[in-house]
Amino acid sequence: MLSFILFVSLPLTTAFSEIRVCQSPGCLDDGARETLDYLTSLAPPDVRVGKGRCVSLCGAGPVVEVIKDGSGASSLKEKKVAGEKMKNMIIKWHDSNDGDVLKPYQITGLVQGYEESIQAREAYDAKDFEGALELCTFAIQDARKPAMLLQEARDRDSSAGCESNEELGFPVEMRWLIETFKVSCRCRLVLGDVEKARSDAFAATIFSKNSDPDAHECLAEVCKATHDLIGELQALKAAVGQYNRIEELCSKPQPGADAPSRAQNTQRKKKAAARKRELGFRINSL
Repeated sequence: MLSFILFVSLPLTTAFSEIRVCQSPGCLDDGARETLDYLTSLAPPDVRVGKGRCVSLCGAGPVVEVIKDGSGASSLKEKKVAGEKMKNMIIKWHDSNDGDVLKPYQITGLVQGYEESIQAREAYDAKDFEGALELCTFAIQDARKPAMLLQEARDRDSSAGCESNEELGFPVEMRWLIETFKVSCRCRLVLGDVEKARSDAFAATIFSKNSDPDAHECLAEVCKATHDLIGELQALKAAVGQYNRIEELCSKPQPGADAPSRAQNTQRKKKAAARKRELGFRINSL
């Protein structure tokens, strides 16, 4: 299997230097994508989390490799990293920082808020809008401040190369919080709380550095609900501009061996183009 390493945080001062989450088909079936998202979003600044290759432990996934140094030598392979094991791993990493970034109660709030955000998405997909909104509210209350403190700590060390995902336009570690604001916004719209929906939409655009097209779509939906045609038009045009950016990025040549990335970029480009066409119809009607 090929190896795909996308570092999303900072160099380590702890005993290990990298965490790699296997992304082979078997581990993906076992929930490795969710494990990667969880560890990426919640890891402290001195833990680098990335995509990893198959380590021949199929059936025991999600599998996580703990790398001690920059040589690439694997020091430990953790099996079935999900649920409580995944949560305990995050808490242990933060505890090793001796409160340099987050206090114990903030770590608890961060983890709890992230898990509430996942539950909120599930409730929203099931059309339980009141339940989803309640979970979003708890997630934002519990985790917003610690998530911001954590990202500030990641950003402080410019030499570490903590980069925004180029396609996203904002730190990948903050994606879950942005998604929570968007779910909250759409729940509020369904339930008729337009003004708070507007606040959520603005928060999503701010945290995404105006780079998330769907956050602009949330704002357009709020404007449509209040018959603000000018605001809706501006938000839709902003969303189209971000979809254009994604199309351009996904059109860049990929290394010859990186077939999965090429396939993913093709799908992302098609999705952006399709969404842009749909928004274009609405823009032309305004």
